[in-house]
Amino acid sequence: MSNASDFVIESGVLKKYVGPGGDVFIPEGVTSIDERTFTNCNGLTSVKIPESVTNIGYGAFLGCSNLTNATIPKSVTSIGGAVFCNCIKLKEVAIPKGVKSIEERTFFMCRSLTDITVPEGVTSIDQSAFFYCRSLTSVTIPEGVKRIGHYAFYGCSSLRSITIPESATSIGGSAFAECRMLASVSFPDSVTELGGDAFSETALEKDVRLYENGVLYLGKHLIKARKQIEVCSIKEGTLDIQSSAFSNCSKLTSVMIPGSVKKIGSEAFYTCHSLTSVTICKGVEIIDSGAFENCSALKSVSIPETVTEIHSRAFSECGNLTSIAIPLSVKSIGGKAFWDCGSLTDIFVPEGQSLIEEETFCNCSSLTSLMLPAGVRVIEENALKNCSKLQWIKSPVIPAKSAAPGCSFALLLYGESMRWLAYAAKADKDNLSDFAKPGKWNQYDIELINNGPNYKYKLPARLVGALGRLLDPVELTGENRAMYMEMLCKNAKKLISLAEETGEVGLVKALFSLNVLDEKTAKAVKKLLSASPVPALAALASEEINTALPMQEKKKEETAQSPLQVEYAAKLKSVKGDAIIKKMRMIGAAMPAVKLVDGTEAPEELFRFLLASYGGQAGGEYHFVPEADEAAKRLSYDSLCEAMDQISGHLDGPNYPAVLPLLCRFGNAKRLRRYAKARPVHERHDIRY
Repeated sequence: MSNASDFVIESGVLKKYVGPGGDVFIPEGVTSIDERTFTNCNGLTSVKIPESVTNIGYGAFLGCSNLTNATIPKSVTSIGGAVFCNCIKLKEVAIPKGVKSIEERTFFMCRSLTDITVPEGVTSIDQSAFFYCRSLTSVTIPEGVKRIGHYAFYGCSSLRSITIPESATSIGGSAFAECRMLASVSFPDSVTELGGDAFSETALEKDVRLYENGVLYLGKHLIKARKQIEVCSIKEGTLDIQSSAFSNCSKLTSVMIPGSVKKIGSEAFYTCHSLTSVTICKGVEIIDSGAFENCSALKSVSIPETVTEIHSRAFSECGNLTSIAIPLSVKSIGGKAFWDCGSLTDIFVPEGQSLIEEETFCNCSSLTSLMLPAGVRVIEENALKNCSKLQWIKSPVIPAKSAAPGCSFALLLYGESMRWLAYAAKADKDNLSDFAKPGKWNQYDIELINNGPNYKYKLPARLVGALGRLLDPVELTGENRAMYMEMLCKNAKKLISLAEETGEVGLVKALFSLNVLDEKTAKAVKKLLSASPVPALAALASEEINTALPMQEKKKEETAQSPLQVEYAAKLKSVKGDAIIKKMRMIGAAMPAVKLVDGTEAPEELFRFLLASYGGQAGGEYHFVPEADEAAKRLSYDSLCEAMDQISGHLDGPNYPAVLPLLCRFGNAKRLRRYAKARPVHERHDIRY
């Protein structure tokens, strides 16, 4: 018997039990048992609850490890979650008819509970309600129950049979998983939602008599396939393919998924190494995480326009997958969805995406092109990592450097009125977000044009970059503009090929808009376009191309602006030494402006003639160039000295010997001494004054 002093009661609510335990009788008049009232009361062996009680709060008897029996009156209409959680010796309890739901973890780990009757009126059995009740042999679930939650009967290893009522529509993931003795299930067609692994590791899966053409169905759900299966045509009317249903079916070569299937479950075809053919019919809506992960023989997949979600790792490690068409209906693509698809060459990402998740295309080492829709706002870290052959990407945002380590590509950005801006990125060197900053453009142009030993841009990246720079000529010098135009004219055929490979007709339209093609090249381009297998490109063959002057004539026209410019342009052609000019171009250094004696700006050709005349001389074999000396007399001495200061600063270090003859011929003693003192001691002997 219990004493009144064992209970703390406030306004009919039992707040706390302070007694020694044993057989406890809760006093009459109590209307509610508060949360955690008896929690971890290890001395409690049985409890009788009076008729006055209508509510038992969350965790009221949680962890009462010696409780064997609980008497609950018919007056109780609400039993909170985890009420008998971890009552490992509880053998019997009757749930009153007024209760409407079995809350989550109500009988969690009640390992001694042998049978339970869920009363009529209950509509839901919530998550983990009878989790790991390993002695439970019999459960009666009445009509009226609509939902059985995740892990509801997980690990009930003595349960042999279960009848799911016709009222049930939803059974959560792993609801009966690890019920190893469960061999008989009455399963109605009313269940339209069946969570992943709901019946995994049960005797049901091992009974070969239940399989139909190598596949086990429960109602309208495919839950398992035999490991020996080679070909599968899933029957019409099936609603989903359960998680891991075909996992490790190493002999499976082809599968046909009908339109009645709404979801392909997580890891449904994981590591099906022989799978080469997958037919996904119109009607499928979700491809869950890892659905086709590590299907190493799979070469192509056609995704129907009804699919709206492709989850993480859906096609990761499909090493032979060369192409996949993602329809416009897809609104989300999970991280690592195409991770390590080393044979995938191109992919189109549809409108509706705002995020390219982490490592989505990581290690797609054969990917050459990628189109991202205008709605993308974020490209997460390593999304394009090690896409070493990626040649161009069309995107509305500049990815952070961390998004694409190991990549070298041209980046096309959507600008105003869908005009393109273009940039190029080198593996592990450029921070793309720096590209649009003032002062960066000249070096970028020089690198893209020259493609010298230190700049590893591939030709497609250079051509797309050239288009973008001419379309958006921020800080573009006249000389670099001319070189870009020459590059595009010379490689127009390759640009057509790139447009065919990528399906990006806008590349050719942009080329036409710039008027860079000479007549001969324009005719060749039209011929190529007329034979193009891409209809949109073939249609461009009939459009007018406004051709430019041949490059040689254009250069003559440009150099004919002044007699002095014409004079020194001709002289410059006769001089072979251009070491300084080449070195400055390689490092992206701008050519300094120099003034004439009268204060007007000197033609660049005149100053270049000086640089070529003296900068091309080999060390120790210096000689005078009278024509260059005459040219120098036309220049303001102070302006010339300032220009040489700039050049010597640019060409410091191993490049400085190239500028020495120029400094020694036209520099004054004060400047040479200052320059010498700035050199390491072992280099000063090269200067004589």
